[in-house]
Amino acid sequence: MGKAIAAGFVGLAAIAYPIAVYIGLSRFGLARITWAIVACAVLMAGLRWLSQGRRDFLPLLLPPAAVALLAIAGWKFHEARLLLATPSLINVALLVSFGQSLWFAPPMVERFARLTEPSLSHAEVAYCRQVTKVWCWFFACNAIVAGSLAWAAPMAWWAAYTGIISYVVVGVLVTAEYVVRKRRFQKFGSGPHDRFLALFLSTKTSQP
Repeated sequence: MGKAIAAGFVGLAAIAYPIAVYIGLSRFGLARITWAIVACAVLMAGLRWLSQGRRDFLPLLLPPAAVALLAIAGWKFHEARLLLATPSLINVALLVSFGQSLWFAPPMVERFARLTEPSLSHAEVAYCRQVTKVWCWFFACNAIVAGSLAWAAPMAWWAAYTGIISYVVVGVLVTAEYVVRKRRFQKFGSGPHDRFLALFLSTKTSQP
């Protein structure tokens, strides 16, 4: 339960961060938004400590510590754009995590897949590896775009891309992958979305 709460808070914080920073800098100024970010980072670290325990705490401390340090550096040097680097860093961290799993098997997508289907065919394992590579490319491109906008574009563009557009792209990728997987492996569940997809994607013919 504690892990779910911590994961939920981290996810919500990552989604809300761009819009919160944009509104905070526009209305409240650099100092206030900096200490709001630091407070959230401390809360995040505390939740992770409670959910993981002391043994696994130090590795989990790095992301919130990096966010807090960037915010403090931006306030110290009067450079608000340092606060905009967080989405790029998140994508770099995800790129490293997914990319590393390609070298130290199993690939990340295969690990996720086995949570619901422990037994995978050789074709499914190979497919999971290819999808992991696709996500690596996405995280790399997303980090570059977000970083470029943070460095040189109007802040509203950065907030729109990192707070809205990038998540739309994620949704499109997830949906496209799901459809491709169903079409390729013909495994349709009993849910309404799977029954709907089976009408168009199933290659099985009914027997008389």
